[in-house]
Amino acid sequence: MLTIVGLLIFVAFFYGVRQINNLNNRLEKIEARFGGTKKIGCNKKSTIDKVRQLVVRIIGEESEESGFTIKSGGTIFKTSMSLNLSQALSINAFYDKKTKMVKK
Repeated sequence: MLTIVGLLIFVAFFYGVRQINNLNNRLEKIEARFGGTKKIGCNKKSTIDKVRQLVVRIIGEESEESGFTIKSGGTIFKTSMSLNLSQALSINAFYDKKTKMVKK
């Protein structure tokens, strides 16, 4: 009985080591494909700052919505089209406090 339990523990241990090695190999392949750990790593604060800079407030005559910029040229993806369809004029307010008036 004791030898069966010992054998099961031994098999479980080596199965676990094998699984960890498989996961490690897969992770190394992913890191190599995307340029290493520095490019994959993510800093929460810098990510939040980068995303915040892309958010745009779209202020209409009667309502307000949000969107985010896709390119530096100012192409904006809006979260909904309701403001665009119902109002002839809107103002886009960017992160750096600049604004841009948009007429329909």
